[in-house]
Amino acid sequence: MDPFTLRTAACLFFFMTLQARGDQLSKPALLVLTKDSDDVVMVGDTVNFMCQTAHSGASRFLLECQHQNLPVEQSESNFTIVGVTSNNTCKYYTCQYCVQSVCSEPSDPVILYVRETFPPPKIFAIPWKVVQPGDPITIACSSPYDDVSFSLYKNNQLVAEDGNNARMFYYNITQMNEQDGGQYICTFTKTMANKLQLQSEPSDPLLIRAKDLPKPTISGETNYSDNEGLLIHCTAPTQYRRMWFRLISDKNDTEQEINDVPTKNVTFVISYPEYLQKKYYCDYRIRIGNDFAYSKVSNAAIIGSAHNDHTTENIIRLLLAAFILLATAAITCIHFKSLHRSVLLDRPSDNVTFTMESEAITVEQKPGNQYID
Repeated sequence: MDPFTLRTAACLFFFMTLQARGDQLSKPALLVLTKDSDDVVMVGDTVNFMCQTAHSGASRFLLECQHQNLPVEQSESNFTIVGVTSNNTCKYYTCQYCVQSVCSEPSDPVILYVRETFPPPKIFAIPWKVVQPGDPITIACSSPYDDVSFSLYKNNQLVAEDGNNARMFYYNITQMNEQDGGQYICTFTKTMANKLQLQSEPSDPLLIRAKDLPKPTISGETNYSDNEGLLIHCTAPTQYRRMWFRLISDKNDTEQEINDVPTKNVTFVISYPEYLQKKYYCDYRIRIGNDFAYSKVSNAAIIGSAHNDHTTENIIRLLLAAFILLATAAITCIHFKSLHRSVLLDRPSDNVTFTMESEAITVEQKPGNQYID
């Protein structure tokens, strides 16, 4: 055999050896496709596996699983399991692809866990978990799944059920009182495609309570150190160790917050007030365990612009200044009148000659003589 033929045969043998080991084929990736965004697989679901590879010449695909009657071999890269059961729970699913008689190495393993109960729903309170006595409160339960039926429990006793087959359930309490307080949980049930009804795990507990926090007082004044500024004072009736305050506009928007202070008096500074009159309110909250309790909202403080509005204090100052000015003028006038009355006229001297026109008689006063008609 000539040297060229020998080298060709050696290369062919080496290439066939590599093919037999599959070293020239890149490792595939195994993807699990479910209807759930979190890849939660329930009993009765349909699950799709995709053995993904960039090789265009793959002719066979294999899906393997430990402790299962596998591998499954087919010509397509997609594998479908309809109506999975708990027996389909597998710690390691892998896939391979083959080009002619050579197969790739297995993909990285994928764990498929088939659940017999759904994950728990979420439960929360609207607006808060601690409200004023007599205020409304809503308990809401939510699930990421469609067509579910909710059950709501208080202290392990069923209080409400919902059969609307929606993702949300609302339980309304129109006037909260102490009897409504307690620990609530919710669950849901879903009917699968095979008519099997599966329950969810219970939600986290939700503790709702009624707490009476009286409303604070509110007042406002012009900031004289800054003609464009306003000072709004908010005072709670009781001081707690930690307090949170909020300034609210007439549109129910939070304008400012002062958080976690050990005082019941706070002042909000508005540097650039609007020129139109505006109503402000304030409230406060305190921490109770891991929750917050909110107070009633204060009365309104109506505050106008620094250019167009005069506060009560400004009006009082103007009236007081006017009164002082009038009083000063009156005192000055009285002083001048009394001064005019206190000046005595000089008596005529002895050498003054009086002329009486009616009698046309001239009388001359001599020293030591008396008046003569």
